[in-house]
Amino acid sequence: MDAMGFGMGNCCLQMALSAASPFYRGYVSDIDCRWGVISASVDDRTREERGLEVQLTDFENSAYVVFVVLLTRVILSYKLDFLIPLSKVDENMKVAQKRDAVLQGLFYFRKDICKGGNAVVDGCGKAAGSAEPAAEEYTLMTIDTIINGKDGVFPGLIPILNSYLENMEVDVDTRCSILNYLKLIKKRASGELMTVAKWMREFIAKHPDYKQDSVITDQMNYSLLLKCNQIANESCSWTVILPVILMVLSPLLAWAGSNRMEPAVTVYPVKTRPLRQHNLLVCSVNGFYPGHVEVRWFRNGREEEAGVVSTGLIPNGDWTFQIMVMLEVVPQGGEVYACHVEHPSLTSPLTVEWRAQDESSREKMLSGIGACVLGLLFLGMGLLFYIRRSPELEQRP
Repeated sequence: MDAMGFGMGNCCLQMALSAASPFYRGYVSDIDCRWGVISASVDDRTREERGLEVQLTDFENSAYVVFVVLLTRVILSYKLDFLIPLSKVDENMKVAQKRDAVLQGLFYFRKDICKGGNAVVDGCGKAAGSAEPAAEEYTLMTIDTIINGKDGVFPGLIPILNSYLENMEVDVDTRCSILNYLKLIKKRASGELMTVAKWMREFIAKHPDYKQDSVITDQMNYSLLLKCNQIANESCSWTVILPVILMVLSPLLAWAGSNRMEPAVTVYPVKTRPLRQHNLLVCSVNGFYPGHVEVRWFRNGREEEAGVVSTGLIPNGDWTFQIMVMLEVVPQGGEVYACHVEHPSLTSPLTVEWRAQDESSREKMLSGIGACVLGLLFLGMGLLFYIRRSPELEQRP
């Protein structure tokens, strides 16, 4: 985080996540960002200082800002402790600038981030008075582990943020926007989305004028600037920096023109709550192509228009798309909610239902299923016994 109050060293992770400076004075360099040069100015308030690398699109820059602001609120609300020795910060800063550090680098991080052993966040916190040596309080982790978490190692910053949001009264529209921003951070940490630095390297490596000598000519630089400008001005979708190789667009376009992918539709409530309490139903439509799709909500056969919120079309990075359409509900017993999906790949509309059931109905249904299974089991045992006994009966005089 770019603030002295929280520790200037914490920007190591941001630098690796947002790396976007792989070139230096006309050459391809072996580092992905230039903090080592800038930090020589000492004062982080100078105009040259960058707490993170500027991204190509407003969406990406917004995602990092939202992530940092949310994290500061979580730190203050949950009283979390991310402090590590300055010697570890120095090591982290060296790693953060290396090529593809977001995937290859290991960073020192606290294993126990809960002050005083208060395990307010699932998966963190140790018993108060733990005598664990100071040297063992910090361990090397990948950015994927730090951001997304790993069982038995670290709960992950994104899951902690989601836990915080679950306990906050956030309106549906804002929640959808936040989830989209966090999704970008999550995928970039896991490597599913490449950094801007990696995209720039691949762009230059595949340029017809590149001679594999690390030299970036004026023409190559101009081509790169044109593409960056195209992305930044949204004349080209920001998703070109996803792992879709730019130099093979022609065969992919040919595939896109002749193929259609059917959507996979699932319906589920955001929270498991009793009936007659406010909830949010999510209709997730995923893996479809082309991008034109129509999603509608119905309650007991009648279309619902109020309380419907959509994430909008989200590219998956493999030419397919996904969309989530949510409906605010206060479900009553016996009500049937249906998500109705129309797409060019479907011969007829696809409808997935969700039925509101109270606990007693659920228990009765489970009891009925259990009794049915038990009955079939006894029937099978009876048939097996009868089959085994039949030869004996036939052999008797």
